[in-house]
Amino acid sequence: FPVTIGCGLGSSETVTVRITNFGTATQSNFPVSYSVNGGAAVTEIFNGSIDFGLSANHTFAATANLSVSGAYSIKGYSGLIGDATASNDITVRVVNNIPVISGATLPYNENFENGAGGWVAGGTTTFALGTPAGAIINTPAPGGVNSWKTNLTGQYNNNENGYIESPCFDFTGVYGAEVSFDLWYDTENNWDKGVFYYSTDAGATWSVLGGIGSGQNWYNLNTTFGPIVGTTVWSGATTGWVIVTGK
Repeated sequence: FPVTIGCGLGSSETVTVRITNFGTATQSNFPVSYSVNGGAAVTEIFNGSIDFGLSANHTFAATANLSVSGAYSIKGYSGLIGDATASNDITVRVVNNIPVISGATLPYNENFENGAGGWVAGGTTTFALGTPAGAIINTPAPGGVNSWKTNLTGQYNNNENGYIESPCFDFTGVYGAEVSFDLWYDTENNWDKGVFYYSTDAGATWSVLGGIGSGQNWYNLNTTFGPIVGTTVWSGATTGWVIVTGK
């Protein structure tokens, strides 16, 4: 169920559904629909044929308004009359419209005291925004109440593989940009680890920012064991909140 996903989505985003014929006969000219956040359905006719076992796309002429930053639950479904297995007719995709930070909004600062500010958590994760109350990480970053933490009241899960994603940044005309934030970590050394990735192509590819010694408290280990071997990371533990800065 591919939908245009990126920074600063607009009021006329294209929605496309992929339809698969799991039956035993060719199907033609049937209704397909989508709705956003449980709102009114947009219904059009798929004008074509799909042989059994094959798939086809339908791009709706009616666009979706995703212009307000935040998450949208988009449901797509078919309406074939007499479908013997209706349970596989619906799919749902959550799309996050990530705001763009640029121009007069730079330099940028976010303390999360008024909410997530366009940041989102993803992956297989317990990351949540709130007041940390774990056995070890039990206070927010200095000067505030809220912080992002894996499991606000306890330990992260085994095999956790999550991330926090920032808003998008337009650095046109900006030179020497750097990032700085408060960080407190307590992990299984050389196995569980954290790293700062960045993308310059709207998330198609990602690169590791900096290396050991390239900034203040910027990474402490060149990992030799477990996932992402050979990548410089944060691993082990700090004794509390530290300021990290890299570029």
